[in-house]
Amino acid sequence: MSSNPSSSPVLRFFRASLFFLGGVIAITIGLELLSQHWVWLAAIASLSIVIYGSSVTIRWWRSRR
Repeated sequence: MSSNPSSSPVLRFFRASLFFLGGVIAITIGLELLSQHWVWLAAIASLSIVIYGSSVTIRWWRSRR
């Protein structure tokens, strides 16, 4: 498939506008989903940090002996 280097500036602007609109819609949907589930994501992140910190502390404590 060969590219057409002589595409008009209007067509290139239209395609860029469509890509921009698609990006804005994708970001909007992503933020809507994030706003609905941020409490669960924060809880999972907090629990992961606590488990990781506990395991590092236990390994450090056992290696001191």
